[in-house]
Amino acid sequence: MVQNVRHFDVSDMTSVRTFADSWSDRLDILINNAGVMDIPSSRTADGLDVQTATNHTGPFFLINLLLGHVTDRVVHVTSQLHRQGRIDLTDLDWRTVCTTEWPPTRRRSSPSSCFPRNSNAA
Repeated sequence: MVQNVRHFDVSDMTSVRTFADSWSDRLDILINNAGVMDIPSSRTADGLDVQTATNHTGPFFLINLLLGHVTDRVVHVTSQLHRQGRIDLTDLDWRTVCTTEWPPTRRRSSPSSCFPRNSNAA
């Protein structure tokens, strides 16, 4: 049963922090299911690529801010598209590559695969 519903913008790091700072309850499970794809290239108020901020940066930031409240598990939902791409460590902020072609879209999906599969693993 949902007891508490709150809204925030996962692509806006200020909104993510405000949401996390206002959270005082325990979280039995945190499910990240935000995702956008094939959208026009644009930047957030923080200057980040909107697709990367929505799909990766915001959820990663949220997990780290709320981890102390999680009592059981974190689930990060992603597509299989990351299997077709590679992370370009020289352009993490998507400033030099055309972001509307499919290869960059696949590369944008790659950071999701970097989330740990099991945070309890030793």
